[in-house]
Amino acid sequence: MTDTQYLMGWGIYLVGALGCLLSLWLLVRKWPIRAKRPLMMASAILMLLPGTVLTEQAEQTFLAPALMASIYDSLSFGADAFWRNGLFVVIATSIAFIAGLLLPVRNNKVIHAELLPEEYSAPHCPPQPGAGDRH
Repeated sequence: MTDTQYLMGWGIYLVGALGCLLSLWLLVRKWPIRAKRPLMMASAILMLLPGTVLTEQAEQTFLAPALMASIYDSLSFGADAFWRNGLFVVIATSIAFIAGLLLPVRNNKVIHAELLPEEYSAPHCPPQPGAGDRH
């Protein structure tokens, strides 16, 4: 495999992975943020984390998607070979999922209150008729 083929393969994979992440985002966009964020972070890690692939020449190693490389290793060489890349996948995905759960969620009312005029910022007080009228 030449360097050009290697880079083209990575480019095609990254476009496909970003397309999958966009599709997932469109599917879960109406979910609550507490459920959506860990799922999106873990999915991004699963698709984008690189892992090493050993070749016949001991001096050459290539990077490949770690999830795909570990699945291929486990199917080709047995379950023990899975953990060469699979351990990093499991650890990174767990950290991303836990970080997604623990990150604070900002209240949307606070964000929108900063953007609205003062007469609309108080949710319990509707705007007074004629308060915003100019003569």
